[in-house]
Amino acid sequence: MKFVKNKLFIILLIAFLVRVVLIIFTSPSLYEHNDSYLQRDWGRISFLYGFADTYNKEHISDVGSVNNLPPGATYIFGTSYYIHMQASKGINAILQRPPGTLLWMNDGSFANMFLRLPPAIADVIIGLFIYLLIIKAKKKNALFIASLYLFNPISIYNSAVWGQVDSVPTMFFVGALYFLTNKKYLLSMLAASLSLFVKLSLLPLFPLYAVILLFHIKTKKLIINSLFTLGAMMLFLLPISKSPFTWLIQFLSKNSMNVLDNVTTNTYNFWWIILRPKLFIPTIPATDTFIFASYNFWGYLLYGLFLLPLVIIIYNQRKKQLSSLAIFGAFSALSIIYFLFLPSMHERYLFAFFPLMAVYVGLKTKYLRMFLIVNIVYGINLFSVWRYMIPEATLRADPILTNVWLSWILSILITVMGVFIYTRFVFPYFQSQKKKS
Repeated sequence: MKFVKNKLFIILLIAFLVRVVLIIFTSPSLYEHNDSYLQRDWGRISFLYGFADTYNKEHISDVGSVNNLPPGATYIFGTSYYIHMQASKGINAILQRPPGTLLWMNDGSFANMFLRLPPAIADVIIGLFIYLLIIKAKKKNALFIASLYLFNPISIYNSAVWGQVDSVPTMFFVGALYFLTNKKYLLSMLAASLSLFVKLSLLPLFPLYAVILLFHIKTKKLIINSLFTLGAMMLFLLPISKSPFTWLIQFLSKNSMNVLDNVTTNTYNFWWIILRPKLFIPTIPATDTFIFASYNFWGYLLYGLFLLPLVIIIYNQRKKQLSSLAIFGAFSALSIIYFLFLPSMHERYLFAFFPLMAVYVGLKTKYLRMFLIVNIVYGINLFSVWRYMIPEATLRADPILTNVWLSWILSILITVMGVFIYTRFVFPYFQSQKKKS
């Protein structure tokens, strides 16, 4: 057992160091994505003026924009920027250099390194959760499946190279499911709330999560836990506003929908199949009519239709203890379904599928091949959207990555695979129920 623990520590350490090396070499501001610039700007404002000032225009840079992320992300950016500033002072003191004389420290490159560390750390913690969930089921493949996520090019590229924060809310949500399987319901609810407190991208998973809480926790305990969780969130909001509840309602009314209200934004999904020939001439708003209703209507209708069987499965097992296999199977299915069918999806919104599905694969290894196929297709989708970190490779790959028919074929493939994964989870349950009746 000690040997296994040592191997786990080594794997986690190597996974973190791989990300650190990539962070160092890909942080120069010359190649940064606009999101990195915005995060750095919000971190700067948090450091100089306070977290609340990121939500108004007064101190925003000329080419920046007002913060549209929840306070949890703001705290991460502000804290990272603070650590960066202290490190800068320390380096200047050691080198005996006046502030502002080191270009790599002043152009944003050094700050970018610190802004990318939280998602890199979150990746490692997700890997640990995956290991703990699988080893709990006494599966010998726990280290392998944890490594499958930790060394997945998707998670490494998104966090360390692109510098996106998606792994942080995903870490909290995977943690929420981990605590749920261990009947630690208050910790689960706090972790789930922190997921939304950092980013709202996992919101489509919460109807199913709410159903699980509703049918598997006693009403009195659910009410007490809910009030405690709400109170904790209000306390977390106090650095932003002295009227946290009012501020939260106003924030959600402005930012609960995506910034770009397109049918699909750079996302190889069902809508990309339908609209791919038209997407560049011009981008189509989700409010436009498709057949006799808006794309929004059709997207939410399809999402609801796919969600309903999962709700029925959870409801019918209300008198039983839900297994890790059932929980992670349901959330894996839902995470790819909402990516495929909901309107206004961004390419990164499938990120949570991979740790969720990794656990499911670890518990039921016959789905490993499907997991790998979705990995490859989605990896191409991610790289085709943000490929300018490697300029020379980009020039050679551009004709392929921007090919209309390739992206269309990949959209068909990931949609078919997503529906197949969903049906492989749902159909066996209803077939067994039919046999019983």
